[in-house]
Amino acid sequence: GIARGADRYPEEKVQERSNFEEFLDSALSPAICAQWFDEFPDPACPDTDLPKILSFYRQVLIPTATNLCAEYQREMHDRVHKTVYSGTSVAFRRAKQLHPMRRVYGHPPVHGVHIGMHLNSRFEASLVGLHSNPMVGIEYKGDNPASCIVASGRYQDDEDNGDHIVYTGMGGLGKGGVQVKDQDITRGNFALQQNLEKSVPVRVLRRLDVTNGAKSKVYVYEGLYRVTGMRGECSGACHDGPKVYKFDLHREIDDSAAPTGRVKNVKRRKGTLEQEQQQESQQKHQRVLQQQQHQEQQQES
Repeated sequence: GIARGADRYPEEKVQERSNFEEFLDSALSPAICAQWFDEFPDPACPDTDLPKILSFYRQVLIPTATNLCAEYQREMHDRVHKTVYSGTSVAFRRAKQLHPMRRVYGHPPVHGVHIGMHLNSRFEASLVGLHSNPMVGIEYKGDNPASCIVASGRYQDDEDNGDHIVYTGMGGLGKGGVQVKDQDITRGNFALQQNLEKSVPVRVLRRLDVTNGAKSKVYVYEGLYRVTGMRGECSGACHDGPKVYKFDLHREIDDSAAPTGRVKNVKRRKGTLEQEQQQESQQKHQRVLQQQQHQEQQQES
């Protein structure tokens, strides 16, 4: 019985997706979305500096798609698998059709994207050109360097000190962030190795855990970091687990004075926000002293 059920499930789910797409196109087709988007006012004004596609996604597509998904489930009398599509994923697919983004290195050339901006999901980061694939932590293509990483603290060996990040490579992760298999230099790990060898900076998105009543996540664009080193070692506090690759990332000097994320009632996975703010203040003070010493040395010479 289990085997037959497993065989039937994919076919049923494919048919379910097809039925849902037909229903969706009747009320939220790409053509309808394009018309709404053309009529949607550009939010670039003194009060808000969000990209137009992001405002349209938040204000129009998500509410509309969420209502349509709920309506479809009611019509199907809850016989539909709830994992077929969610409102946010439907809205994201329509938004990507309206505003496809090419993978780029450095800061994305989208008006309104700035260091320190807050995004509600990886979907939003993809829409504005920061992290095109919301399903992975390292954005890369082929044998090229990585263009963006998400510092989420998901791996137990991650270390986030603001200007310096020890980023654990991808692969071999089990439940609770515990490493269960060895990593190798393939996929995103190979891409980050290329960042190191070719001296190509990588964008960093930092995930913050929000504690405003309901638990949620916020992603903050932190700017460009350089991969300054990498090493393979055993994971865990006692260094007795499977092998992982760790990458040292340092914030670009040009970005060090840029604004970073500021969210009330937020805790990062490593330490409290207040502690990190104090660390950042101390680091900024040290940078000022170093600049003064450098200027004094130049004057003496």
